[in-house]
Amino acid sequence: MSHEHPSFRIQLGRRLEKVASEYFPSKTATAKVAGVSLEQFNKWIAGSVKVPIDAIYVLANTSDVDFSWLATGEGSISKESSPTPDHVMIQEIDVLAGCGGGGTASIEMHNGKQRDAVKKHWTIHKSLLDECKAKDARIVEVQGDSMTPTLHSGDRVIINMANRNPFPSGLFCIWDGLGCVVKRIENVHGCEIPTIRLISDNKQYQTYETSIEEAHIIGRVIQLIKRM
Repeated sequence: MSHEHPSFRIQLGRRLEKVASEYFPSKTATAKVAGVSLEQFNKWIAGSVKVPIDAIYVLANTSDVDFSWLATGEGSISKESSPTPDHVMIQEIDVLAGCGGGGTASIEMHNGKQRDAVKKHWTIHKSLLDECKAKDARIVEVQGDSMTPTLHSGDRVIINMANRNPFPSGLFCIWDGLGCVVKRIENVHGCEIPTIRLISDNKQYQTYETSIEEAHIIGRVIQLIKRM
């Protein structure tokens, strides 16, 4: 990538900005994965400085976009088929969300940073996301039977990671201190410490309460993908 024409850097900057907006929570998060400051990443986007090839590789590998497309603009953005304008590509995180017990989470290391491992990518219709942005959506597989008949082991849920407010009540994917679980959450009134009630739809499992702080809410469930 020596002797780069200025227009090449500008086009590369546009591709980096697209990846940052569609595959990462923010430009700051993208910069962290690339191992640079936000200020430096903005210079990459502006095309004012050269982008190291290893940084392009890390960003492509982390977001699972095609390396050749990110580096040169040739080919398709995705390693898989590109979605149509009415569809978006969503990451399925390699986390088994437990229904009955905490699920397990896989972690990958990228440039010294931890992140959830990406299991695969799904191409889904935009209408399934409601008002959720594609970059905030993740797909998680369910295990266990505590949420039957609503959810069965092997079903998947789409979660909105930008919506972690437990009000109003609904289904959420949370980290309860032991692992990832999908539960129905209700607010517990009259507590000095903000507390939520975690409810299983399968009545064989007990309802339990925990503080909002201890029950790290990953995101609100916005769609169910039922296993046939």
